[in-house]
Amino acid sequence: MTTEDKPILLQGAMDIEIAYFLAKLKNKEKTVVNNFVFWQGDLPEGKVVISKTRIGTAMAAGATALGIHLYEPRPNHQSGNLWRLQPTPWLQRHGSRREVF
Repeated sequence: MTTEDKPILLQGAMDIEIAYFLAKLKNKEKTVVNNFVFWQGDLPEGKVVISKTRIGTAMAAGATALGIHLYEPRPNHQSGNLWRLQPTPWLQRHGSRREVF
């Protein structure tokens, strides 16, 4: 499977963070594993998996690990609120998030 064939993993802790993408998702399939909920389907940009992580670092880590195990998504970067803050020394050294990968 090439990188282009793999889904993009989109994650949000709360309903409001994923509602926009869920509304646009076509061919939606819902999967629940313990407390973790995933929706797989298609957006105009390609295949995606949407994950509701719930609030907290441990929940986000668990949802991310499970999402990677179940769906083998494209490599991604989990940034949380990092990009909403003022530029950090890391950003100043490495450029914008688009230039990282």
